[in-house]
Amino acid sequence: MAEEAVAGADDARAWDERLGWAFGLIADDPAERVAALVRLAEARKKVADALGRSNEMWRLTLPLGTQEQYREPAFLQAPSDVSPSPEAFAA
Repeated sequence: MAEEAVAGADDARAWDERLGWAFGLIADDPAERVAALVRLAEARKKVADALGRSNEMWRLTLPLGTQEQYREPAFLQAPSDVSPSPEAFAA
């Protein structure tokens, strides 16, 4: 039971470290809001860039077929929590 409480606290700390800056978007302090908006813009740009790279790789590997695309080293190196598995496309 105590281990679950510690794990929950660790999860909360990790959440705060990763997304705590988002609270700045609703902060009373204008400087804090500006800093949060800058960070949000940077995050959006990184997401757009990553999506562009992923889409370009996907287009380049289309001739291989869906199953072979997932064996492409560039897709194998992508983190599994952001990359769909081949089973996601199996129908």
